[in-house]
Amino acid sequence: MIAFSAAWRAEALSLVFQSRPSSQTFTLEPNIIPSLTQLCLGELLSECTTQEFYDLVPCLPVHLRLELVRYAAIHCPLSSSKLRALLGTDGHADGELLVIGPSASSVHFRQTRATVSALQGESVDWDMEDSTPNPLQSLIIVSNRLAMSTVLTFPPTITHLALINLENPIPLHQLPALCPLLLFLDLSYNLWLTNMSVDTLKSIERVDWSRWSQLKTLGWRECFIPDGMLDSLNKRRWDDVEVMY
Repeated sequence: MIAFSAAWRAEALSLVFQSRPSSQTFTLEPNIIPSLTQLCLGELLSECTTQEFYDLVPCLPVHLRLELVRYAAIHCPLSSSKLRALLGTDGHADGELLVIGPSASSVHFRQTRATVSALQGESVDWDMEDSTPNPLQSLIIVSNRLAMSTVLTFPPTITHLALINLENPIPLHQLPALCPLLLFLDLSYNLWLTNMSVDTLKSIERVDWSRWSQLKTLGWRECFIPDGMLDSLNKRRWDDVEVMY
C-alpha cells in the first residue's frame, strides 16, 4: 500500500469511522458498488468549480456535510478554504472535524458560551445566539503538523480523537487532562511512536491512563509498545481497552 494514497487514507481512517459510524461505509474495495450518495458526492467534488462549491455547500444538511468531508478525506482531501466553507460557523460537521494534510493545515476550534457552561455544570439557555447544541465530539488530524498551542485548545467535549501520522511528536501525557471523555483514541502510523525518543518514552510513562475511565479502543498501528504500557493502560479496569496493532 502506497503511503498517503487513497488506499492508505482509507485504511488509516477505518478505525475511527468504525468507532463513530455514519450513514455511509467508505471503502475502496473493487467488488463493492458505491452508494448513490457517494456517487453524488464524487460528482460534486469533481464537477463543481471552486465558486460553485462555495455556493452549494451551505445548502447541504449537516449529515451530508459529514459524509462529504469523509468522502473527500479518502478520495481528494479538501483545501483549508474549502474545508472552512463546508464546516461553516460551527467549525465542524455534525460534531466532527477531519483535517487531512498537507491539503489542509489549519486547525481551529470554536468554543461557545453554551459549551463552556454545559461543561461547568451551569444551566444553559439554548436560545442564546451563539449556542451550539452539538459540540465537537470527534477530532481527526492526519499527516499534519500539530503545534502544542493547538493541542492545548482541544475541547474537552471530544470523545473520539485520531492523531495519525503527525509530522511532529506531541506530549501525550497532556491529553488525559485535556480530553477526559475519550472513548476512542488512535495514534497509529506516527513515526515518532515507532522510533521513540527519550522524551517520548518519558511522556508515555507519564500518561495517566486511569483518567480515561471510558476509553474502549486504542489505535496503535505500526507503533512500538514500551514495556509496561499495556499494564498501565488496563490497570484498575473491569474490561481491558481493545488495542488495535
